[in-house]
Amino acid sequence: MKKFTTLFFLLLFVNAFSQSTYRVEYFIDNDDGYNTTSYYTVSAGDDIVLNKTINLTKTSEGLHTLVLRVKDDNSNWSSAHISHFLCTDMHNWEILEAEYFIDTDPGYGNADKLSTSGNDFLLEETINLDNLSDGVHTLYIRAKDKKGYWSTTHMSHFISKTVNQWNITDLEYFIDNDPGVGSATKLDFVKGKKDFTVTKTINLDNIKDGLHTLFIRTKDENGNWSSTFVSHFICEDMDKWKIEEVEYFIDADPGLGEATKINFTRSSKLVFNFNVDLNSFSEGMHTITFRSKNNLEIWSRNYVFNFEIKEGLAITNFENKHLLPYPSPTTGQFTIEFEDELNNIEVVITDLSGRVVSENKFSNTDKILANINGDKGIYVVYIFSENKIERIFKIEKL
Repeated sequence: MKKFTTLFFLLLFVNAFSQSTYRVEYFIDNDDGYNTTSYYTVSAGDDIVLNKTINLTKTSEGLHTLVLRVKDDNSNWSSAHISHFLCTDMHNWEILEAEYFIDTDPGYGNADKLSTSGNDFLLEETINLDNLSDGVHTLYIRAKDKKGYWSTTHMSHFISKTVNQWNITDLEYFIDNDPGVGSATKLDFVKGKKDFTVTKTINLDNIKDGLHTLFIRTKDENGNWSSTFVSHFICEDMDKWKIEEVEYFIDADPGLGEATKINFTRSSKLVFNFNVDLNSFSEGMHTITFRSKNNLEIWSRNYVFNFEIKEGLAITNFENKHLLPYPSPTTGQFTIEFEDELNNIEVVITDLSGRVVSENKFSNTDKILANINGDKGIYVVYIFSENKIERIFKIEKL
């Protein structure tokens, strides 16, 4: 519906009543008399918190008055509590622009513009803070509708800190209960780099099933600890689950149970090897999504991978060139030979999850020496020439 308001009051009747209250009634603008207006009952107590959603569909646009009063179990009424509010039809609003500024207001319409789309939108904006001093600052955001009215200004405080002054010397994590700064489980990482990735397998055998919280924090060379980064996760005994169904879809989700099914053999680990017909999809970036359903009819989360369709991806193009990788399997290095000399060659190697482990370019050659910079396992090698895929193959590193 078009208009609602939420009533939220803290009423203190310490001196007004010696008995508990049981009836709260309210009216808008016009009083029809005691015991005749809209009401609801509340739990006994001298301090009452009211949280009520009121339907304003039949209330005209403009300024109105909300009146609230309470009666105790001796039929004594409190004085009336009055609050003014503005009622407006939200469907008549159309946001034309939104803007933000930090700390100092340059005036309405003069702040930095934000991209908007419709009345409900999500703002994802990268803000350059290079010229901002270290310390506490305030971000302000406001919007203007088609009538030229500006919203209230929403503000959020944040701390700006020059990252390149930091040198991280310690990294630790804990689950649920904080053992104290410096006393959590340490994580190994490459020190001296501003950006680094940490891969860690955490043993959850002693964690009970249910919702838990993972906390991570760092310490710099000056002994200052960062804020704690929080991530929630659900721990579940996988031995109780049996995967009954696996499906995938590309780009648009047809709904649970309606995507393309994948045949598989049930085991503790599932590895899928299947072909996907991409002839009906346009060139460019796409997403393929996988999910599974267990014996309890519970669906897993969606596992999403990005991929790109380029001209020349058809299977027939893979056979145009003689290609021989050796040795296979390999201990790391391997050679790729072509029947003909190729120009502008790019070799991309990924693991089975799609993570790129190496990417190299070559020019005017019929032989390439490649190297797998990763642990033992199966890798996928993509050969591009003139921005077209010449071949895709798998190779094992021993």
